[in-house]
Amino acid sequence: MQRKSLWLDCDPGQNERLNLLGVSTVAGNQTIDKTTRNALQILELSGLQHIVEVYKGQGSALLLPPQTCPEIHGTSGMDCTFILPPVVKAACPQKAVLKLAEVLENAPEPITIVCTGPLTNIALLISLYPELKPKIEQLVLMGGSVGVGNIQPAAEYNILIDPESARIVFESGLNKIVMVPLEVTHTALSTSSVLNRISDMKSNFSMLMVDFLTFFGKTYLSVFGMPDPPVHDPTAVAYLISPEIFTTKLMRVDIETQSKYCNGRTVCDIYNMSPLPKNVHVALSMDVEEFWNLMVSALERSNQQSSLNSVHETKRMTGSSVVSGGGPTDENITIFLVQLCIVVTLSRVLAWLFRYIKQPAVIAEVVAGIILGPSALGRIDGYVHYIFPPTTHNPACTYPANGGKVVDRDSTSDLNLQHALAAYGPIDVLSVFANFGLILFMFIIGLELDTSVMKRNLKEGLAISISAMVLPFGFGSAIAYAIWTTIGTPTNPNVQFSTFLVFVSVAMSITAFPVLARILSETRLMDTKIGNLALAAAALNDVIAWILLAVVVGIANAQSSLGALYTLLILVGFVAVMILIVRPLLTALAKSRYMVSETGELTLDVVAAFLIGIFVCAWFTQIIGVDVIFGGFVMGVAVPRVNHLPERFLKSIEDIVVVLLLPLYFTNSGLKTNIGTLSEARSWGIVALVITAACCGKIWAGLFSARFAAKATWRESWTIGFLMNTKGLVELIVLNVGLQAGVLNTEVFTVFVLMALITTFITSPAVHFIYLRKRKQRETEGDGYKGLMSIRDVSVIPWVTDVLPSLLARDKIDLRLFILKEISDRPSTYMVTEFSQMLASLGVKRRGENTANKALATRAGENCKISGKILASARLSHDLLQKCIHKTQDIVITEIKIAPHALSLTRPRSETNKVNLIKSSSIADHLINHYDQGLGIFIHKTDIKNTCTKVLFVYEGRSCETLSLDFVTNLVNNNTDISVLCLASNDSMLKMPEREGCTTLLVDSPTESFTAHEEHCDLIIMGGDRSSNLSFRSAALRDSPTPILMLFPPVVGEMDSRRSFQLNEFDMQEVQPPSLNV
Repeated sequence: MQRKSLWLDCDPGQNERLNLLGVSTVAGNQTIDKTTRNALQILELSGLQHIVEVYKGQGSALLLPPQTCPEIHGTSGMDCTFILPPVVKAACPQKAVLKLAEVLENAPEPITIVCTGPLTNIALLISLYPELKPKIEQLVLMGGSVGVGNIQPAAEYNILIDPESARIVFESGLNKIVMVPLEVTHTALSTSSVLNRISDMKSNFSMLMVDFLTFFGKTYLSVFGMPDPPVHDPTAVAYLISPEIFTTKLMRVDIETQSKYCNGRTVCDIYNMSPLPKNVHVALSMDVEEFWNLMVSALERSNQQSSLNSVHETKRMTGSSVVSGGGPTDENITIFLVQLCIVVTLSRVLAWLFRYIKQPAVIAEVVAGIILGPSALGRIDGYVHYIFPPTTHNPACTYPANGGKVVDRDSTSDLNLQHALAAYGPIDVLSVFANFGLILFMFIIGLELDTSVMKRNLKEGLAISISAMVLPFGFGSAIAYAIWTTIGTPTNPNVQFSTFLVFVSVAMSITAFPVLARILSETRLMDTKIGNLALAAAALNDVIAWILLAVVVGIANAQSSLGALYTLLILVGFVAVMILIVRPLLTALAKSRYMVSETGELTLDVVAAFLIGIFVCAWFTQIIGVDVIFGGFVMGVAVPRVNHLPERFLKSIEDIVVVLLLPLYFTNSGLKTNIGTLSEARSWGIVALVITAACCGKIWAGLFSARFAAKATWRESWTIGFLMNTKGLVELIVLNVGLQAGVLNTEVFTVFVLMALITTFITSPAVHFIYLRKRKQRETEGDGYKGLMSIRDVSVIPWVTDVLPSLLARDKIDLRLFILKEISDRPSTYMVTEFSQMLASLGVKRRGENTANKALATRAGENCKISGKILASARLSHDLLQKCIHKTQDIVITEIKIAPHALSLTRPRSETNKVNLIKSSSIADHLINHYDQGLGIFIHKTDIKNTCTKVLFVYEGRSCETLSLDFVTNLVNNNTDISVLCLASNDSMLKMPEREGCTTLLVDSPTESFTAHEEHCDLIIMGGDRSSNLSFRSAALRDSPTPILMLFPPVVGEMDSRRSFQLNEFDMQEVQPPSLNV
């Protein structure tokens, strides 16, 4: 057969598989970008990419708006279940119509054009270059119908979506027009026997062809009820190759463009009734068997040269095990697991490194994503394809082009570098898990918004919050137009400039409440005036910002102003239901005895109920057109602060959220951050503008409002300004919402991610430089007895204020009290609610440090000054030791509280109590081995009494008991209100000062005899030995309710080799010795 010159004008779906000479694309089954990409993919799958060029044609019809058909061909236009390799070759930059005119003009003989999509390109060609019509030998098209249609009752899809172009072509007077209508294509059915013939090739290429036809068959069955799908487009090419297998008839065919019911119909004059000249050869039938012989033969030729049949692609597509020759990332689940390991490992390593420069973990997680994404590792050939392959639903990464140039996924010039052809893949799995974690984290943010913090500093906090919203909002409005006109074109065509302006302004106004709480905890500013003001302002700021963001997203996703109004009204109703109905129900649940188990933890049913509630709220806000994050946030706000409910639930989920799910989300943000898109000077100018505006707006607002509204000092005001400038993870969540809603494009998203990172990064160093560097580390030393006591249990505070000064028995006492709070990456360790409760226990009614000191001093008495602080740290032992040695202390006391247990195994100690005991004993162990001055360990088993009238002193006359002896002697001499029973060894020769209420008993072994006397005493005082841990362990593990104060004397000379005083699981067996073994 003589080979004819052929130009194919198409909208590829699951059809074309033949050797072609030239291809132009047109919008039809899908958008022009997708049909162009599909044409390139088909050529590469067939091994023809180096022979045939592809030219992009028209993206819409002449008069009608664009229309696609995802219900038949899928969202990509060529959906299947395989993960296909990326397209290598790009489409030619020249427009299809111009190129086709050039080819026709230079052709030595007329050529044939085959059209398998709408006729838009051909209509433009004929209209612009009518002189070239003789150069078209014939036009063979797939489209139209003699009778019924497939998109409307009387219209076929290719004709209907651009009937004006079809009319121009049909009335153009071309040499020959051949129409293969639906009546013929519907006989080319992909039956099981046909699929068997293709699968018999036993190759990746044939498997893919069967997969295409199977997908097409499922959609055709669901829409048309046809069990075997037809192949439409190849029939037009088959006519060109073997016209003898077709029966055709020349007749008059007109295109209906005005009818209400039959618009787009091909009106075929079968019985020669029209007076108009005949213009189209209409195919009436086809030899189906010969057609499939042609098709299979063409597929066999393509199969021989397809790149899919390489050894590498065979392993990747078959998903075989490594034993069978497969690869470690052949399947979606294996790629996802590799992604998971990489993300979590890199995030934790970077978090560990960033901790040394006082940066929150969110910085490390986003930086990890940027490193893993197109900005860094994505430039390595093959990396993205094998580790983070994008899909048509989630193009998270972009592919690096030649020379390392990164191509934006929204660009239309290099489509081959933008997409992998899988409809779904491991990047989608990662995204789902990331958003799942985000929902839970937004719930945590809602939990952390403690209204008591806002109420305690409402006036000043509101002034700072409003200023920190209004001024940045103004700065955002001022720069929004510059961003819009340079790099800010939204991906969502419904987004207007006003929506973009509000979104940019909200993004500039954000303060990251969770990151701020973490910074305040680590810098020990949580219980200060600065901390209280910053927390109150940030909480109010975030509430306002989330409301505005919900409004913006609702408007962006709505199809009309009325739809946006309905969305907002539904959202308001939803919030009202959660606060007025759900919150009281949760309060009743929190007070119920069914909420917690015997170990003090939430029952699994309660945890399940909470999770269901979170996901239902997230689902509801998503379906009304806002976003899933708002549902989780509102659910968190609705949870009552009763019976430690927030802390208990948080401890049930925080590990998996913080360690696994959140790093996935923020890494996914980094994967979408393509610094390579900022390739022009104007882009970096926008970066500088955004960062400057963000910093100036927030810092200035915090500075002046704190100075003049809250009456803070200039140094405190500057610190509050920088604290309010913390953007952190909340900003990143907002930016991802904007990117998903189409308000932001990739370039603007990258700019704001850099702004969020930089503003968060500078917060901790700025606070240390401005405030902490110059902050007084200790109060001015004065006369009197100086002591320091650290506690974990706030119920001990009354004992400290009412009993301890009496035991110290001095004329003037300066006592520093530290409530220890261990913090870590877990959100539950720096819950603002818990800090608020601690502050309340210190007597704080308003704000500031002085109030706490006055409250404690009033309770203690005029002769004792007690200053209360919260010591929050990830290294409590180390930081407490630094507090002890920074200022000379006469005595340092730390507390160990242990829940009692019986010797009979009927009341086992809970796991929580064991953990608390181990942590408390680790602090005692650190001080005993590293603090060489007078040290006391206060051990109590139950809630202790706030009075002390009788003390039992156990004394054996050893050198390690000097401090305890001096302590008790001073008590006997200076406090006659407390009686003292001295239980001493016969060999000790103890002589105590004589006074009423002081009795000395000499026994052989005081440590074995004291049990008979302890039940009548309020406190046991005994000496501690740094060189032996036996007495300490026995005292800590006793089952008596009487508290013990064990006193370790100062070390003379060098400290001996270290002994372990930390208790462990082995020490805490249920049966414990009843006596103190020395």
